[in-house]
Amino acid sequence: MDLEQSKAAIIQIIGDLAKGQFHATEDTKLSGPGSSIDSLRILEVCIALESLAEKQGFTFDWTSDQAMARSATVFQTVASLAQDFATQSKAS
Repeated sequence: MDLEQSKAAIIQIIGDLAKGQFHATEDTKLSGPGSSIDSLRILEVCIALESLAEKQGFTFDWTSDQAMARSATVFQTVASLAQDFATQSKAS
């Protein structure tokens, strides 16, 4: 899955989880001050991404020690999460 497809998928997942009450963009902050999404919603997004990755034939690893070490940058915005997802997709 390329970067643009990953961004679109994450935006769709967030929209589905928010039941249309919130529209994300690639610049939507996912963590830190001014975050638009709470930690439970981020967890739900990651679980949905795991499922999507499985359908795409790879494992999205966001729980390993290495992934957690990168979490400060990966979870900054939709775009940064999409970049990590696309990178893991290509690496498999």
